[in-house]
Amino acid sequence: MFAVEFKNIIKEFPGVKALKSVSFGIEDNTIHALMGENGAGKSTLLKILGGSYIPNSGEILIKGQESSFLSVHDSMQAKIAIIYQELNLVQEMTVYENIFLGQMPVNSGVINRKKMIAESAALLKDLDETISPTDKIKSLSIGQQQLVEIAKSLNKGADIIAFDEPTSSLSSKETDKLFTIIRDLRKKGKTIIYVSHRMDEIFALCSSITVFRDGMHVITYDNIKHITRDMLIEKMLGNKLGDMFEYRSCELGNTYMSVENLTAHNVPYPISFSIRKKEILGFFGLVGAGRTELMKAIYGAEGSYDGKVVINGKEVCISSPKDAIRNKIAYCSEDRRKDGIVPLFSITENVCLVSRQTETLINSVKEEAFTELSRTSLNIKTPNLEQQIKFLSGGNQQKCLLARWFSDNPIIDLIILDEPTRGIDVGAKKEIYQIIHDLRSHGKTVIVVSSELPELMGICDRIITMCENEITGDFARKDFNQQDILDMCFSCT
Repeated sequence: MFAVEFKNIIKEFPGVKALKSVSFGIEDNTIHALMGENGAGKSTLLKILGGSYIPNSGEILIKGQESSFLSVHDSMQAKIAIIYQELNLVQEMTVYENIFLGQMPVNSGVINRKKMIAESAALLKDLDETISPTDKIKSLSIGQQQLVEIAKSLNKGADIIAFDEPTSSLSSKETDKLFTIIRDLRKKGKTIIYVSHRMDEIFALCSSITVFRDGMHVITYDNIKHITRDMLIEKMLGNKLGDMFEYRSCELGNTYMSVENLTAHNVPYPISFSIRKKEILGFFGLVGAGRTELMKAIYGAEGSYDGKVVINGKEVCISSPKDAIRNKIAYCSEDRRKDGIVPLFSITENVCLVSRQTETLINSVKEEAFTELSRTSLNIKTPNLEQQIKFLSGGNQQKCLLARWFSDNPIIDLIILDEPTRGIDVGAKKEIYQIIHDLRSHGKTVIVVSSELPELMGICDRIITMCENEITGDFARKDFNQQDILDMCFSCT
């Protein structure tokens, strides 16, 4: 019997048909993957299952029974839980308060906190987690917060649990722990729906896969034993992917920037490195190695620093992002939703935010023309340029952020990209890689911070490794060797 069955699900938004008569089923007590490009319809389907969206037409059957979800509460009553990429926790509340949110036990009008703490401790123990139920959410790591979400789902009696890109911000150790928990949940009779762009995870964890493309159900594999990565990519894209990276060599210029003995609020040890004009320089390390903190310090997001930053032979002072932009440095954050896009602004307004810094008056005609050119050249998928950017997929949001710095107006010379392909499908990744090379061909210098070593080895001229806030290695492209680079991520002095 299917734990969940979708029949002819249609969902439309203004100008967009997000789901086009989607029909398939998910077997009970399995770990079932949903795959497809950004914007293929996976997240929309999860939001329909979770009661956040109401379909225009179609049916959902839960264990053979027709169900209608007009709200998140309806979905929860059907023992369904959706754990989204952006975790739905109240940061200022404690762990136990979040676990019992919406269903706190009351005795004679008084909340029974002792009972909540005891039951929360038991749930966390079952998940092999040692955090205290009285800890505040804001004090926890992303991995620990995710476990609180799982505990909350179990406390509500969920039998069907969906995970949307659950490992995008986790370390390898936290990912391994999450996989162990998910496998244990399946052994206890739960049905797991797993959405991820990371194919290694899919093949390691899941027993069945459904592929989406352009809002349509393409195929469901009930057994993935003989399914290959290339087969999945072809079903997702509708064609073969070819070379993912298509590295383009380039004659590099003189030293563009040198960082000398830099320390800052979150950069405790002196850091020194240099980058040449038109170079693509990668920074690699484990989660917590200090890469993002270093980039934020260079960009002025950490306030003032000690040490020297020299650009084109001249020492500069950068104590704020405004100073960085004045010195032609751009930074694209690893958290594009929090630090990158302005969700309620249109695509045009988001793309033109930087160029407006140099204009006395807003030229709407010029902005629309540039945004339309960006949409065409970067393949930004949207029904119109006035749509709020929050409605775009992650990959298309990232392209809009890159478009900000792609103007022929020489506003920016150095672009720092922090995890530019996080949460993005394989097709969009290839497009991002080509955009990075196009930026170089426009004379830009690029720093790429990534937790995916094959990605950096595929697109970079050089890779610097970090471990515990220190630089531990510097590899030219001719010396790239995966094991050697990985070894330097554990070579902390």
